[in-house]
Amino acid sequence: MSEEHALELASRTLRALAAVRRAATLYPLGHPERLAHGAQAVEAARELVLATGRAERPTLYVHRGSYYLGTVLLPRESLGLGRYAGELEAAGIESITLSGEVSAEDVDRFTEMVAGDAPLVSHLGGISCNVVRPSFRDEEPWERRLGDLRRAYAAGVTSLRHASDRAAAGEGVDLDATSAVVEQLSAEVAQDPGYGLLLSAVKSYDEYTYFHMVNVCLLSVALGQALGLRSEQVMVLGLGGLLHDIGKVFVPAEILRGSGKLDEEQWRLIQRHPVDGAGVLLSTGPGLHHPASSILLEHHAAYDRSGYPGLHDHGPSVPSRLVAVADSFDAVTSKRSYREPLDRHQALELLASTAGSGLDPNAVAAFQRLLGRFPVGSLVRLSSREVAVVVRQHDRLLDRPTVLVLFDATDTPVTVEERDLALGGPHGPRVVERLDPDAYGVDLPRFVASGQLTATAAGRGGGAADGAGGLVHEPAAGEAAPDGYVDTHAEAHHHHGPSGSADPSSSPDPDVAPPFEE
Repeated sequence: MSEEHALELASRTLRALAAVRRAATLYPLGHPERLAHGAQAVEAARELVLATGRAERPTLYVHRGSYYLGTVLLPRESLGLGRYAGELEAAGIESITLSGEVSAEDVDRFTEMVAGDAPLVSHLGGISCNVVRPSFRDEEPWERRLGDLRRAYAAGVTSLRHASDRAAAGEGVDLDATSAVVEQLSAEVAQDPGYGLLLSAVKSYDEYTYFHMVNVCLLSVALGQALGLRSEQVMVLGLGGLLHDIGKVFVPAEILRGSGKLDEEQWRLIQRHPVDGAGVLLSTGPGLHHPASSILLEHHAAYDRSGYPGLHDHGPSVPSRLVAVADSFDAVTSKRSYREPLDRHQALELLASTAGSGLDPNAVAAFQRLLGRFPVGSLVRLSSREVAVVVRQHDRLLDRPTVLVLFDATDTPVTVEERDLALGGPHGPRVVERLDPDAYGVDLPRFVASGQLTATAAGRGGGAADGAGGLVHEPAAGEAAPDGYVDTHAEAHHHHGPSGSADPSSSPDPDVAPPFEE
């Protein structure tokens, strides 16, 4: 059995167990919905046992909020099932060992233990808990930093799932929970912006919207901190970034997941999400206004007012312009059904091409400085002939960033090492060129998500994803529209005309903290 196959089966098993736990919060024992999820968990677990063979029963570990099959991290589940990991650890469960005799009754009893409704026992028929203890090597500092960020990221994905469920049910958003996530992410990014920018490279195509929203939050927070904004202003940017696409809960999933051409009515539904999202936020809480609501409403309202919805007599607010840059960057670096993702350097060039029209030129310039000459997340060749990925910029020495060295001078993989090139002196290694990750078989999103150098179960280019073909997304600034795209606000654009273009003098100066009210 290949490692890829084992990891995919382990992922399926964990997702199925987590689904049973979610169903248990909604349905009693014996309910058909809960039984259906339980049957899926049993099927996945038995397939994993069968594929592993009789010599050794498969064991799943939970360690510091992450999941492992043996010593191999499961990145997609670690980023997407954060709450379930917390429940397992709270219940005292460190390892789950499976046998071919696992049954639906075992899964139900295990779920009751996870929920805290039954005491922890070691053996449940085909499921054993903590009979094998995890043994992990000491992590390197860079691994610990990414691990801390992964836990904050996982909390963001979990929070967005619940926020989306509440919004779809007309219950509003739990602002305390979402604000706590933004505070956690902001604190992690403030401690090390480079690794925060690096983690924003992860993608998921079965839960694209959630991962995209967390990525936009990370990028917006990093940009706000780089601009020197006050902490409460960074919180507004982060919350706006985290919730900017919450209005898409009202768009049917088959439209968002469709790979074919959409008609005008379908595009109209998608292009309603800024208004719907702002409505969700404005209907939450006792007040009639929330400072992040303008971001939800305006993140597609272009700098020159050619976007949507039409804002009539004013351009988008400063926070909206900043989040729009982060939104566009993450969108064009994600795979679509009709195009491959741009690398980070190409993405910055695309943003620059639309500065002054689709995007605020000062916001783009500040974002370019943040990502750097060799953008964080780029695979590069050093003058020493080693190959590395950029993780942190130097203020002055633009070709001497901090990197993680992945390959030696003979292109042989090595134990990953963080190295600050600025400490090497004038004759030390420096970056000499950008490289194509595909040429080295390196899946950078997956490396960021897992710390593993080569692609595994999710497939190349998938990051924390399932390897699907990409999802529908409205065109980012400067990006070519998909076949059949319809701008359902075209009449409003024509009405405003060139005279409605935004006044560049109202743009933020990227070297100072911009005002949040103009």
